[in-house]
Amino acid sequence: MSAAGGPFAKEMAVRKRIQAIYNKLQDDFPSLREYNDYLEQVEDIVFRLVEGIDVAATEAEVRTYEASNRDGIAAARAKRAERRAAELRAAALPPKPGESSVYQL
Repeated sequence: MSAAGGPFAKEMAVRKRIQAIYNKLQDDFPSLREYNDYLEQVEDIVFRLVEGIDVAATEAEVRTYEASNRDGIAAARAKRAERRAAELRAAALPPKPGESSVYQL
């Protein structure tokens, strides 16, 4: 990472890469607690990579997770893409008769 990008750019690059792999959604978990534990694990990975702590071991952990969860990662990507497409379709719909597309005070 170049010095011109600075620490923020490095963190964003790491975060983007890790979130593309660790991409489960809340509804993939039986409880909010388990989802929060998963998010904490992801944040720990990002922190270690950004701060240069146990980088080799952390990268190995990420590779192992990615190899073991390849199908789930692809399914989550497809699910997110479909959600985004549905949101875009909904946002592009014209207002229903009697509704305004602008907020009125």
